[in-house]
Amino acid sequence: MKIVLKEKVNYNDIENYIKKLFVKLDKQGFDTNGLYTINIYHDKIYKDIIEIIKEKYNNFIDIKLNIIDTVFLYKIDKYNINQKNLEKYLYNNEIYVKIKTALNKKDYYNLLEHSKVIYDTEKIFKCAKKML
Repeated sequence: MKIVLKEKVNYNDIENYIKKLFVKLDKQGFDTNGLYTINIYHDKIYKDIIEIIKEKYNNFIDIKLNIIDTVFLYKIDKYNINQKNLEKYLYNNEIYVKIKTALNKKDYYNLLEHSKVIYDTEKIFKCAKKML
């Protein structure tokens, strides 16, 4: 099982934050007992993305936590984006954009409407070609 959430993480009290998160999941009917890997991908411009992976079932909750500072990419569809504060990358015949500076809400929501947020970006940045 894999769950992906977009939330703002309280890093000052991460243990309490994760407890509240699991209480919330339990209330929504998820069986929360088991071994979990939790990856928190943090981008300065975007909110955090929390990836919860249930590795196996146990009679208790055991968590491995990873906090990863990253830069989110946005895999765009055929929508033409010509903004000065976006960098374009080509990877596996797909176009990705990186936000250089914060967009206004209208432009940001427009980008989200025409893209998919990619949060595990290390391989793409290693292999992608920057477009001009």
